Amino acid sequence: MNRTIPKTIFSTSTIDIQDKIPLWQEAISALFSIDLPPEVMFFDSDTKVDSYLIGGLMMSNCHSFRQSFSRGTKEIVQSGMDHFLVQLYVRGTNQILLDDRCLNVYPGDIQVLDLLQVHKAQIASDGCNASYQFENLNLFIPRYQLEALIPNAEQLHNRVFRSGTAINEVIKSYMLTLFGNAAGMSTEEAQAVTQPTIELIASLLVCNQHLNEMHRQGADSAKVIQVIKVIDKHIDSQLTPDFIAAAVGVSRTYLYRLCESWGGVMNLVKCRRLKLAFNLLKSRPQSQIQEIAYLSGFSSNQLFSRSFKAHFGILPTEVKMSANDSNVPQNFVVPDENTRFVDWMKSLSA
Repeated sequence: MNRTIPKTIFSTSTIDIQDKIPLWQEAISALFSIDLPPEVMFFDSDTKVDSYLIGGLMMSNCHSFRQSFSRGTKEIVQSGMDHFLVQLYVRGTNQILLDDRCLNVYPGDIQVLDLLQVHKAQIASDGCNASYQFENLNLFIPRYQLEALIPNAEQLHNRVFRSGTAINEVIKSYMLTLFGNAAGMSTEEAQAVTQPTIELIASLLVCNQHLNEMHRQGADSAKVIQVIKVIDKHIDSQLTPDFIAAAVGVSRTYLYRLCESWGGVMNLVKCRRLKLAFNLLKSRPQSQIQEIAYLSGFSSNQLFSRSFKAHFGILPTEVKMSANDSNVPQNFVVPDENTRFVDWMKSLSA
């Protein structure tokens, strides 16, 4: 008999009022730091998140209250999440706070976030209900799988697909159908739909002339994934273009073409090493910086620290110091089901 896919339900409905917000802040901390307008603090508002692990993807349906979301350099480095997030807003208006303007995401709209880029947003007030609820449906896609199909996928960050457009309606329909059928999906079925789901979403996200120029063909996509796997497997070795090309079974010229969008072969290697490094800094705060540098493939502590600072805007030592930060009171016991959701969120950074 086939097993159904894992599901978890996060809810603050049974939590004491004074603990609801700290628990939600901890649960969502892998994604955002959140702040609440003063008037919301006086309402007994709850959050509920239903989530499924669908093969290599995660989907969640979130119901919550008016709040602001911030994902800065600190959150990016601390969380280690290396994903793209496709969000369908079902209810409530989200306002993306850009440098020069505010971009509204209305019910029915879809927004795309690159979780390695800064993001600020807030749920807009409806003018009469201070605790104003919102609902969104979320699809998390691993970076390496989406970038294999859209090499410059970071350009999709903060992109909004408006309700009523053909692209929006197809993505919306698919996400709602996939989530609606997740409860009865077997693990085998989930594995079978993972790659087709990513390919469908990717093909729709690049359905315009500018982004379509970045779209990779299927053969290139498979090779890019192989390149990344070889790099990750030998990340603590002295990797060279010749070694990677031989391991993947392609010429140096073809390898260079595959890696153009990452700034070259060795720049892709450096990016993968830095990603591993901040995951290790989070998970092993007791380790020395020199040890983390060595395990990540850097030849010296100084080179590692400079590269880390240049890439993330924060020093490795700062990540170590913040690794054990938590918004949950020390004497607060998180219910088992809610703990499972928190673990799932944090597992996406692995």
